[in-house]
Amino acid sequence: MVTTWSRTRRRRWLRRLLAKPVIRRALGILSLAVLAAGFGLVLPVSESGAQETSGAEVRLAARSNGNGFVSVGLQYRLDGSWRSVAPARNILPASASFNRWHTTSAAEIQVVQAQVEVGVANRFWSDQAGPEEFTIAIGERRYRARCGRLGLSLGDAGLVMRTGSRDCADDVEVAQRELANATDVGAQVLRIAARRLSAGGVELGLQCLIGGRWEALRQPTRPVLTGLSRNTWRFTSALEVPALPAHVFGELRRGASITTRDGEFDLEVDGRVYRTRCGVLELDILTEHILADTAAEGCHDSAPLLTICPTSDCDVQQNAAYDWEWRQVGGSLGQINVTRSEAQAVVNAIFADFFPRSRAPTVSFSSEQSHGHADRSEIVLGTNVRDLGSVVHELAHSLVDHASVRDAGHGGAFTAMLLHLWERYFPIADVEAARDDAKRHDIEVASRPPVRARFSEARRVIGELFCDWRRDPNGPDLCDAASGAMSGLLDAEAAGLYVGWGGDESMWWSAHADDESDEFRSYVAMDTTIGQTGTTARLSIQCEDDQLQVDVYWEVRRDLDWTILYRLNDGPVQTEEWISGWGTWGDTEYKWTGLEEAGNLVAELAWAAQSNGKFTVQSQARDDRSETYTATFDLENLFQTPIQPNLARCGR
Repeated sequence: MVTTWSRTRRRRWLRRLLAKPVIRRALGILSLAVLAAGFGLVLPVSESGAQETSGAEVRLAARSNGNGFVSVGLQYRLDGSWRSVAPARNILPASASFNRWHTTSAAEIQVVQAQVEVGVANRFWSDQAGPEEFTIAIGERRYRARCGRLGLSLGDAGLVMRTGSRDCADDVEVAQRELANATDVGAQVLRIAARRLSAGGVELGLQCLIGGRWEALRQPTRPVLTGLSRNTWRFTSALEVPALPAHVFGELRRGASITTRDGEFDLEVDGRVYRTRCGVLELDILTEHILADTAAEGCHDSAPLLTICPTSDCDVQQNAAYDWEWRQVGGSLGQINVTRSEAQAVVNAIFADFFPRSRAPTVSFSSEQSHGHADRSEIVLGTNVRDLGSVVHELAHSLVDHASVRDAGHGGAFTAMLLHLWERYFPIADVEAARDDAKRHDIEVASRPPVRARFSEARRVIGELFCDWRRDPNGPDLCDAASGAMSGLLDAEAAGLYVGWGGDESMWWSAHADDESDEFRSYVAMDTTIGQTGTTARLSIQCEDDQLQVDVYWEVRRDLDWTILYRLNDGPVQTEEWISGWGTWGDTEYKWTGLEEAGNLVAELAWAAQSNGKFTVQSQARDDRSETYTATFDLENLFQTPIQPNLARCGR
């Protein structure tokens, strides 16, 4: 088990990468960073010498196919010459409506790109000799990290790297020219957009795939082509496609590689791929292991990704299993502190149900370590793990060992054993929810535990031990669960409604019962930037009081007029009177505009979302009608959240 100090240190370090106002945009503002050459020293370099390199120069093309059909394509310039690309689906149909955009299938062009190779100093590390230190190569130059720490983050403007300070007490970030200059060639995925104009001719544009999402439409200075013929391609003026962020790749050991894809890092270890969130990856060497962390859902905290060991037969789930276990029982079993005699009583009773003729492991407390460990004959609990959850955790290790089942440590046999113990002796834990959570986080669970209980005496012992519990608020719940009492079901769940929350950096959703009003509420919200201000506008669609509502929150200081202008895609501008006022969301104060009884508008938004449409809203300052605020929301995925059935049933 990893020491608490190590986990706290690396989580604190990763939170610094995530503590920026909006992670994706913030990472684009941060200085580009890399590690410096020789003996792990960091070399700061002024940013003034770095210049952004254009990835490619592109011009769009079209020609007539006859009978009203039009073919589109493009050319890109690389190494001084134009190269042609024709996507597989590139025909604008004769039936296309005027002023409606159509897109081709995706195509690839070559663009200049910095290539960053990550490795370790000891490529053949083993249990006896660890990986030593991280190494980085950019072009012909070689660099070395410090303190066994390497933080990587991909933002809109490039790659950020962090490593330990000189005394290893903190982390540092420095600028480096190499990441702004191309060292190789990469592939940019894009697609062409085209629409037929009522005045004649075809208008063209371009979208690039950035971080797994199609970015806003780019257009050249002269995007309209007229007078098309069947035999000749006509070209727009040229436009520049920006350089891609640096491509990171490398090998940490044989069978353990790293690469970047669609704005994220992929770690492939022994044939299994682990993907980061929010473009953030932290690598931390602990003797013979490398712990890999990423951002949690929502990009506001950290989460374990995997553990990389010297060989394929190792504890790759160690990092993820700790957090999975804490999510399931950290608020219940993890909060019940135990004495050594109580811990021994639990171990004796449960162990006897499995191996009645064998001697139970001896429980001891250690003041020299903060974590715990177990083997066939002994369970040692450090200073930070003297709770019921940790006792059960270490007992699961002992039972796996006694069953003579081969397991890397926190592998599928261990997780199945732990679930069996929770289900049989501690039904305060929701085992089915724990299985689903393990599946969502790609945590392996064996189809059956390595050994099953033969007797049921431990239930009585545990019940007697905890039914008189008065030192912890979880004691009564544990007592009820041990006696077989059914747990309550939220009324909303009984009605078949989704309950829970989730999201990412720009969109999130929630469905829950309001503790104060005892009413059930579902909402989905997304953020965008208010034009020309740099502040935030937030769109919220919610079901409250069995009524669909649409709200837009504006991060502005002026009171807003009731008159709201909005439109869907390129449709007509519509005017409505909305309610206005002010409100807070988290720690931010917003001016608020809202439309109750918004069923019709939600239906229009749902239709527009099917074609990846946009919803543009405009509001005016009440005391100065000349000051307007405009926000455009990308509707893609807005109605693909788990709470969609809740919204669909709202008001029926």
